[in-house]
Amino acid sequence: DDFLADVGALLAELRQQWTESEPFLVDQRTGGLIALDYAIRQPSDLAGVIASAPLLTAANVSPFLQYAAKALSWLKPDFGLNTGLDAATISRDPAEVLRYQQDPMVHSQSTARLATELDRATAWTQAHASDLRLPVFIYHGSGDRLVPIAGSRAFFANVASADKQWLHFAFDDNRHRAVHYSAKLPPDRVELRPTPNTLTMAIITSFRGGVCAVDRRGCITLVNPAAQSWLGWLESELVGRPMHTTIHTRRADGTAV
Repeated sequence: DDFLADVGALLAELRQQWTESEPFLVDQRTGGLIALDYAIRQPSDLAGVIASAPLLTAANVSPFLQYAAKALSWLKPDFGLNTGLDAATISRDPAEVLRYQQDPMVHSQSTARLATELDRATAWTQAHASDLRLPVFIYHGSGDRLVPIAGSRAFFANVASADKQWLHFAFDDNRHRAVHYSAKLPPDRVELRPTPNTLTMAIITSFRGGVCAVDRRGCITLVNPAAQSWLGWLESELVGRPMHTTIHTRRADGTAV
């Protein structure tokens, strides 16, 4: 519930700054679950959802840990658990795996209550898939060793939206992430670097709604045609530039940037 409240607060802030835009939620794994959950509960806040390998079934973690989390959730909800997730399942690209491992914001720690709350959210979202009427795009790889594809398949089959798209990567060695960002470029320019199976981008460009993506520093990495039309910029003019200072014209208090 706290995560859903955070999404609502973010969207409320965005609506104040982007009064004529209809936002899409775009995320992966746990974030993809939260985005889909929110879209079902609060459809009027969004134009649609794009989810990459969303957590719609139990992740590939030890059955013992799953049992321990359920047992400890009510006794000691803040009990720390190491999920033991293998970083090699993130990508087929060794450089991407290394970058993931060196990211100070990445860790494998969880708590007993978080684990059970994610299980509850997964079950609720699956049970209410038919209530999702917004445009939705879900993509997942059959070889994903972190989040099994079965959950995404089941959810998508039950979605009632007339505008839904599914992309399945049928590669035995496909890992969790289908799209990566190059870490070898200078800091003032970050480009989207497709892996061999990212025909995903062709589908994203077909969305009628504007889609923008930024990296951890807030620099633009992707702008689809609809967003380029709305903003009046070409993607080549935006990629690598800071989203806030490039596009926003005013601060939160209304003063000019």
